Amino acid sequence: MLSFFMMGIMEDIIYTFEDLLYISSWEELIALPTFGKMVLYGSIFLILILSAIFNFIFYRIMRPIAVFIMARHAGYRHAWVAFVPYGTYYLEFVLPIRDFNVLNWVKTEKRESVAWIYIANDLLFPIIDSILGIIPLFGTVVSWAYQMFVQIWKWRRIYDLMKTFGFKKHAMVWSILSALYKPLYVVFLFLMCDKEPDYGWGRFDFPIMVSYDGEIID
Repeated sequence: MLSFFMMGIMEDIIYTFEDLLYISSWEELIALPTFGKMVLYGSIFLILILSAIFNFIFYRIMRPIAVFIMARHAGYRHAWVAFVPYGTYYLEFVLPIRDFNVLNWVKTEKRESVAWIYIANDLLFPIIDSILGIIPLFGTVVSWAYQMFVQIWKWRRIYDLMKTFGFKKHAMVWSILSALYKPLYVVFLFLMCDKEPDYGWGRFDFPIMVSYDGEIID
């Protein structure tokens, strides 16, 4: 009895999805029967829940674990920072011991300062973007240019990390792909976990610097 009842519900759901495929206007969507609306809203809610779970696992659990392992291998004393909000950003900036260079507009050895500026920007960006949005045309252009610069800044963070942890040869291509698709970046982080930093295992505190071309300077 129960099996027939469940089969009937499944058939109704299948027919409802078939109806949804042929909807071409808001009027048809509004005219759906109650059961159809329940299936539609339930599907949207399920997709949102699964997306939230996926994002949480990837960016709040897997990414910090990978960065934590990389920091330990590098010899960074406070690797636990990876599990603090924005701590992964901080470590991704400071672990590479090389100049930070964004199209020669920003070029500095003080990667820790760059990390703090990036984190502050990430926190304040919605406010800055809203203010720029008030100014017609000029504000839009400035906002677009500002967002492009931030994206290039983000790419450089990923690029330097890949150059440092064993992916020097393909760092350019893989860093661009990682900047465009975040889950791929998390996959690359785990691939970098067992790689030796270009300055050696546990040598983060040694007074060495890596030049723009990747050569270690004693």
